[in-house]
Amino acid sequence: MQVIMGIDPGLATVGFGVIKSEGNNLIYVDSGTIKTKPELDLPERLNIIKVDFLSLLRTYKPDVPPPF
Repeated sequence: MQVIMGIDPGLATVGFGVIKSEGNNLIYVDSGTIKTKPELDLPERLNIIKVDFLSLLRTYKPDVPPPF
């Protein structure tokens, strides 16, 4: 079994999805968004995305993380 995480990049909203692959079967695990407020400056927005994304990586421990 592999845990796979994908992202839909953005600045205001970053989407993510997590699936498990078991043989030929794909099983939905979770999906959602990381949102940042437009009134924040760029470094603050990027830090929110980084912190939240690292939390997702720790939670789901993907075998196949998104490429970056």
